[in-house]
Amino acid sequence: MAPPRKKKPHPPRLPGQKFATLDEIFDANFARKYRSPSKPVGFEKDPILLDMLIKCAKLAIGDYNTQHHTDYRFVKIEMATFQLAYSAIFHVTFECRNAKINDQYTSFQATVYHNKHTRNVARIRIKEESGTWCPGILWELS
Repeated sequence: MAPPRKKKPHPPRLPGQKFATLDEIFDANFARKYRSPSKPVGFEKDPILLDMLIKCAKLAIGDYNTQHHTDYRFVKIEMATFQLAYSAIFHVTFECRNAKINDQYTSFQATVYHNKHTRNVARIRIKEESGTWCPGILWELS
C-alpha cells in the first residue's frame, strides 16, 4: 500500500492580497485589483458569453419573481464576475424594470451555477439591500 500523499501548503498571500467577501465578489474592480477567486467577465465583445449571462439573469429574476410575487423584467447586464469550480459560478449584477410600475428600474445581484447541462440559481438579492439574500430555487437545462 502506498503512503498517503502529503498536502501541499497554501501559497503565501501576495503583498496587498485580500480574500473577497460575498459583497466584494460582485465588484469587478476588486477582482482586478486583488487576486480574489473571482475574475471579471468581458462579455461586451463576446456574444456567446453575453447570451449565457442573459439566460442566467433571466432565470434569477424569474426565481425572485416567483418567491416574492413581483413582476420584474430583465433589461441589461451591468457587470459579472466568475469563479471556476465543478461548474462556472457567475456572480451577475443586472438591471430590471418593474412591469407594474412604469419607469421603476432596480439592480439585482445573483449567483448562478452554470455547467454544460444545467443552470441553477444559488442566491439573489436587490443590490441596494446588502445582507438580505434570498436562496435560489429554480434551475433549468442548458
